[in-house]
Amino acid sequence: MSSKYFPYSEHICHHVFNKGGCNFCSFHLMKNCVSATPVPIKQMIQHFDAFISDQKNYQDILKNGRLSVEPQGSWFLEVPKGLRHHIYRFVEFHGLELHSQCRATLTNKKKVQTALSISMKAKYGPDFDRDLLEKNVQATLESFKTELKPYMLISTGLEVANNDDLKLINKGCQLSDFVSFSRFIRSGGAKLGANVLMAPPLVLDSVRKALKTAQYAFDVLKASEIMVVSCIPRIGSLGHALWRQGKWNPISATESAEIYWMIKDWYPEKTVKLDTMRVYCFHGKHGLKIKTEKQKISARKKVRKIAQEVFTSS
Repeated sequence: MSSKYFPYSEHICHHVFNKGGCNFCSFHLMKNCVSATPVPIKQMIQHFDAFISDQKNYQDILKNGRLSVEPQGSWFLEVPKGLRHHIYRFVEFHGLELHSQCRATLTNKKKVQTALSISMKAKYGPDFDRDLLEKNVQATLESFKTELKPYMLISTGLEVANNDDLKLINKGCQLSDFVSFSRFIRSGGAKLGANVLMAPPLVLDSVRKALKTAQYAFDVLKASEIMVVSCIPRIGSLGHALWRQGKWNPISATESAEIYWMIKDWYPEKTVKLDTMRVYCFHGKHGLKIKTEKQKISARKKVRKIAQEVFTSS
């Protein structure tokens, strides 16, 4: 059991409908894991209540002091307002932290409009109600402004702190979006989290990029914590196709662990987490295999050298 809650709804990340979404993501397959028809708010609330009624889940939440909500998308867009407020009441009553996630574009009215337009077109077809779209845009922005609280940590998928690379992975965000998002989150009293993706498909010099992204998250975005994530070939994604063709290899367990420890060493006062759910069994299908102790020592040494260059440069 877990302190992580996965809402039951028909919603998946709207970015999936934007040229297939991020090139490393298989969120589009989540349509097979969510309801095929709209789920009433009452039923969503009942699903959440059933989750917290399980004593193992409930005790785990209390022990960790937080509830993590993992929507198939963004907290303020894919999680309906009625469910959000029901969860707020639970969190406030128990004095917990609330952790969730959100795309960085959701502080920009034009980009919110684009996101909702994509989502509504996929849901209702090309002749969806434009007045409803505008109403939903305003409701999303107003909720975003009023619902932020000090007990919240909202994470965003920074992935790689380079505009060219963000475009390459079809992230749909630029660094300016993350800066605006960070200011907005922190101005509301909430804390910011950021995901750092190690070695996404097509991104070169991946070790250096991962370290520089962590640096950007802490120094520029003023993130309270980061999650360091190894990119793996997820079925249905472009990354998986490239891996099958021998054109991309995930980062090794040795390198990813060393990147994690280097970031922790350089930012001891910050929270740095490693996504331990990501497996490394795919590594070595193509190219150099890091197997022997000598190869591992060499790989660690290389990461440390790059970390020294990144974190000591002005």
